[in-house]
Amino acid sequence: MRRGMREEGFRMRLLPPAEYGMAAKLLDEVPFNTLFAGTVLEGHMLGSVYADGSNRTFLIVHPYGMSLLLGRTDSHEFNRDLEAYMMNADRRRKRTEWLQIYPLDWVPVIENILGGNLVRKSAEPQVDDPTRVMVLERVNFRFDMDRFPAAHSPPPGMIVRTTAEMFEKIRGQIVPRYFWRDAEHFVSDGAGFSLIMEEKSVSTAFSAFVIGNRLELGIETADGFRGKGYAEHVSRALIEFCVENGYEPVWSCRGDNIGSFSLAVKLGFEPTLRIPHYKLAI
Repeated sequence: MRRGMREEGFRMRLLPPAEYGMAAKLLDEVPFNTLFAGTVLEGHMLGSVYADGSNRTFLIVHPYGMSLLLGRTDSHEFNRDLEAYMMNADRRRKRTEWLQIYPLDWVPVIENILGGNLVRKSAEPQVDDPTRVMVLERVNFRFDMDRFPAAHSPPPGMIVRTTAEMFEKIRGQIVPRYFWRDAEHFVSDGAGFSLIMEEKSVSTAFSAFVIGNRLELGIETADGFRGKGYAEHVSRALIEFCVENGYEPVWSCRGDNIGSFSLAVKLGFEPTLRIPHYKLAI
């Protein structure tokens, strides 16, 4: 389908990049971290932006599987399509997606359109159920340089800048190749630091998103090397890079990600905001 056109029976309009301006204006009003959406609107990554017929409501989708529902809540046709999108009724989504919303007026709207298909995360282990949307919590942090502690011990290996060759080789769930067009793009506009042990990168902290002077951290530690504190060493290196180069380090994570939450606090980040986070399974 060409951008700017509607599919048969689907009322959300897929916007061409030339029409992203209105969504960008609304994005500026959002009081929490939306760097992933900004990278789509600014053309750093090729995502998708859907709108209602009057360009008052937007759904911004990053290819990694992150999305933001933004704007007016009273477009009934858009909301019917939103239900289908969240439930993946037409198999439009090919991967699990994590949806954030603004304003919070969307909370009762989503509760109304999903009804019993909306569930809250429980303490019991749960498997993905494509017939249900789970609502969790996402935490935003603010970096406080006064809380950034000195290193207690040297790293167990050598920490180096993440290179183009490493970009291609690093594997995992949160790795640079999912957030940058290619290695050249990453090396040119991003930054990362990797811990080298046994002649390979075992842990990497990298810029997942960079807009203006804000840099959001992404971290991946290889299987077999987790739980040893390696993420702290590479994260510290990237935070020091931010401080030295005038970037504000940004950290966000799911509320149930105890490891990420604890590491953020340990490195000087303070939780400031908790927002709904919807898991759209496939």
